[in-house]
Amino acid sequence: MDNLSWNPNDYNDTKSLSQIYRTLSGDGQADIPFIVWLLENPKSPISLPGNINLFNHDCMHILLGMGVTNIEEAFVVGFCMGNATDTTHRHKMFFKIIASTLFPNIWRFKTKDILSYDAGFNYGKHLKLRNIHLTDFRKYMKTSLHDIRHNLGIYKYYVSEYIETVNTIKNEE
Repeated sequence: MDNLSWNPNDYNDTKSLSQIYRTLSGDGQADIPFIVWLLENPKSPISLPGNINLFNHDCMHILLGMGVTNIEEAFVVGFCMGNATDTTHRHKMFFKIIASTLFPNIWRFKTKDILSYDAGFNYGKHLKLRNIHLTDFRKYMKTSLHDIRHNLGIYKYYVSEYIETVNTIKNEE
């Protein structure tokens, strides 16, 4: 997790997805721990519902207004899993157990990360449009964040409530 201070909320909603994406200097595929890849990457034979490739995952960070700290990462993963129609309670619990025990130390979910994961899961589950993780965001690269969010039903007002929750959790450290 290279630039922990990066935050897509620092940018105007009229900017295109491409303009914001170019500002992100996150982890490359080679930096992702194997256990994380196993559970979250669509190419893994045992990935969980809500699995998403790294490019689309980064786009979800942008659309949800989440930076790249563990707490924000947990929110994005929770959102993708909660928004997937095939996620069960067992998937959710299994992921939380693995993320809090077997992920490498800097990636391991602590209590505050689990709370953020749950907030993201709940937000994703309650959106009208489901399976957003399957969206091909490459076709949206020249589209404004405002328009993409509108098309997907991700409204900044509601996202702001969840961001406030995440920030409250971050400030309790």
